[in-house]
Amino acid sequence: MSRNWNTDELAVDREDALKIAKEFQYIWTRNVLLKTGMDIEDCFPEEDDPDEMTLEQKINLRSALKINDILVLSSPEGGINIYFEKEIIGIWKKPYHILHEDLAQLDPKKKLYTRIQIKYWSAFDADDAGYEENEDEEEDEEEYEEYEEDEEFYE
Repeated sequence: MSRNWNTDELAVDREDALKIAKEFQYIWTRNVLLKTGMDIEDCFPEEDDPDEMTLEQKINLRSALKINDILVLSSPEGGINIYFEKEIIGIWKKPYHILHEDLAQLDPKKKLYTRIQIKYWSAFDADDAGYEENEDEEEDEEEYEEYEEDEEFYE
């Protein structure tokens, strides 16, 4: 059995597309961390806005991740891999932004909009409670080991 990917598509105002994708990623990441049983009450703001996160909350989160043997790796492209005790438990793929035109819209500022396609997976999803490894997971393990060797990453 391979991973069962979740896919969502959101139609949003093009000016807000990056912010909305970032908020959706933030909420997903927080939910995956919650499902590990990790106490993250002091690590995130009450609002679902990643820009509201304080320096103290970031320090608390980094400490809690280290204590709970959780590693969150962000890729430069916008993806995230989450590891718990060296096992991958969550993957957030880079969102795709597709520009569309609404010909029925009269307001020129609203004619163009963005569709964001989001693909993600978590070991906590109901269908993946007992998933088996496949070739993609071997690549995930190699990526984890690559970062594990980088001592500066943890500081």
